[in-house]
Amino acid sequence: MRDAVIRGFVAFGVIGYLAVLGLPNQLGGAVVITFGLAMLLLALVFFRDKPGQQQSTSRVAIKGALAGLIAGTLTATGVVVVAALQRRNVQVIELFAQLLPEWTEALTGVTRAELREGASVVGPAVRLGLVITVGGLIGGVATRLLTSDPAADERQFWSGSTGRRIRLGLPALLFFMFVLVSTDLVEIGGSEENLIGLLVAFVFIAVTLIAFRAARFNRGRVISALTSGALVALLPLFTDQFQDAVLGKVAIFFVVGVGLNIVVG
Repeated sequence: MRDAVIRGFVAFGVIGYLAVLGLPNQLGGAVVITFGLAMLLLALVFFRDKPGQQQSTSRVAIKGALAGLIAGTLTATGVVVVAALQRRNVQVIELFAQLLPEWTEALTGVTRAELREGASVVGPAVRLGLVITVGGLIGGVATRLLTSDPAADERQFWSGSTGRRIRLGLPALLFFMFVLVSTDLVEIGGSEENLIGLLVAFVFIAVTLIAFRAARFNRGRVISALTSGALVALLPLFTDQFQDAVLGKVAIFFVVGVGLNIVVG
């Protein structure tokens, strides 16, 4: 579990760095789920099986949850400390220019006025930590779908007719759902519709990667790659400015996570 602890600190470094850069000021309340998704992607990168070494589902789940717990606890603690300093009118922005009251509000939902009146941010900070922890847990479990040494019956399933239909049909179905939500052809969630569309987009991208990974190195993988590539290339045509910003930031998290994983490894 030592590697899970190390990667938990690495994940906190990524999330903390982006928080200090002012990402909460840009995304508002959506930054909480964004940090959870970032932890999920980092766990996917960190805990994938190495060639010749296949871990049990329970083991990678524990590793992902432990890394998420460390990153979430440290992030939540940092938010509580910053809020306490702001409540005492300490000029935090002299050290970190982006740590404005709006920064704290985005992460906790507690406004500047409520903070000065003594409102507690412990509960919202714990919620933030739990979201990051759950992201690590889901990312750890999801590595089973990206295993580098799948069982023979699993390979046989994905190469069969049913597997091919799922690989090609499920990403297309999710893409169609995203288009319906983004073009207002279907009213879902009211004012939160762009968040729902964003969630569908993330699921679409994840399923697309999994479908490509599940295909064998033959014509099936070529078809999956061409189909998936075409759908992903069309995705920006239907995203709004907010969704573009979040998808771009998470892509940065993913690239940074890959780089850090190479360095740590």
